[in-house]
Amino acid sequence: MAPLLQVSNLCFCYGRESVLDSISFTLKPCEFVAIIGPNGGGKSTLAKLLAGLLTPHIGSICYTPPNVRVGYVAQNTMEHLDFPISAYEVVMMGFLHKGFFVATKKQKAYALEIMHNLGIAHLAKRKIGHLSGGERQRVLIARALCAKPDILLLDEPTASIDVKGQEDIFRILQTLNARMAIIVISHNISAILRYAHKIIYINKTAILHDVPNVNIPGVAESSEHFCEIDLFYQLTQHQKEAQ
Repeated sequence: MAPLLQVSNLCFCYGRESVLDSISFTLKPCEFVAIIGPNGGGKSTLAKLLAGLLTPHIGSICYTPPNVRVGYVAQNTMEHLDFPISAYEVVMMGFLHKGFFVATKKQKAYALEIMHNLGIAHLAKRKIGHLSGGERQRVLIARALCAKPDILLLDEPTASIDVKGQEDIFRILQTLNARMAIIVISHNISAILRYAHKIIYINKTAILHDVPNVNIPGVAESSEHFCEIDLFYQLTQHQKEAQ
């Protein structure tokens, strides 16, 4: 099966500081990829590159076909929670492009359908600042889904959300994964490995692992908690050996 996305020898710098170096990986249709790694390792920068918000200095990001649609849910996108906008209005922003915009009846119906499927239709008129963290994250996912993406890219979608809310988000992503590829940046390793097919460990460079091959007892077979320090140790050891 041809990949939807192929990243080859990707390098990016902020000024003279190298943030990402020789990043290469592929993403197949309906694949679920978890991107993990330490703070400052370049994960969010990689997400912005994949979303087209930044341009690589070296290397390439190729989508096949070129018109592959990417739905992007950025990290900390709702900082101004006192802004008087409803959940439905936020979702409708997913149809917004450059210039003046008037939503069609079809778009309005589609937005409500997405909200219904994500269990937030009853929140349509609620102000975004009055929602819980998990509810706001569902609204942002719904906004991204308005683009009918082939790839859904999320940067820390469960940050500052309680345990139940985190599980709800991951189950939603698992359902969506049946019809689109998913890329999730997350620090919640023990939860995300129950759903991901592949791990990409980013710390300036990239180390790739298929989830069943990560040698942490119980990860592939059960939902029990495991030692995340052990996982990071194994990945960093692989990284050192590759250098």
